[in-house]
Formats: sequence, C-alpha cells, structure tokens
Amino acid sequence: MKIGENEGLAPASATRMRSVPFRMVASALCTLFAVIQASCTAVEGTGCDTSLTVRVEPTSQSLRVGESFTPVAHALSCGGTQELQQTWTWRSGDSTIVSTDSRNGRTAALKIGSTNVQASGVPYPANVFIVITVIP
Repeated sequence: MKIGENEGLAPASATRMRSVPFRMVASALCTLFAVIQASCTAVEGTGCDTSLTVRVEPTSQSLRVGESFTPVAHALSCGGTQELQQTWTWRSGDSTIVSTDSRNGRTAALKIGSTNVQASGVPYPANVFIVITVIP
C-alpha cells in the first residue's frame, strides 16, 4: 500500500461527515491554560462561526497542607474574543486530599497527596481538570 491510501475504507468522496454533540474532557497538563475545542453548534446564538474555547487557570497547582487557592475558568467564543455567560461547578477528585467549594472553586489542601479539581460548565457543556499536588 502507498502512503495516503486507505486500505479497506471507502474513498473520502463516498463518506459523509455528521455533526456530533460536544462532549470532551481536557486534562490540564500545560502550565498556562487548558483549551477545549467544541463544535460550532455549542456556541449557538452568539453570532459567531467559531468554536468554543474553555480556559482554566492555573492548570496545575502545588500547595502545602493548610494553603488554599481559587482557580478561574472562562468559556469564550469568536476566536477567544467574547466571554460567554457560563456557570461553573467545582469538585475535588479526592476530598481527603483537598476540599473544594462547589460554587467558587476555592480549594484547600488537607493532606499530602495528588488529585485533581474538576470544573463543569453549563449551559455550554465543558469539563476541565486542574492537577493538584499537596506537599509537606
């Protein structure tokens, strides 16, 4: 088979693309921000023909036992120029390591370990994770 050939697949001209609902989870691995790309239908009513971008800051955080921080999440459209009205619910992956306020994301370190904090958004379905490491 030559490079570029699709063995056992129909030619591209014979296939049809279907739109699928947005459903993606991004695990925050970079240090600046996490980005989720969704289909254009996820930002219906914004007047933009671009995808939804979700940013969370920070994407990872180290804390000492007793310290706390408050993360921030944003849902953007129009190439990142228009912030969308989004309600975020925050949740700790392991509430024995960190406690997280579900309304504002305030996260406090309880004991040494690693876990994540998840932000889930509505009305634009989005989930992002912040990696948390609690050190002595």
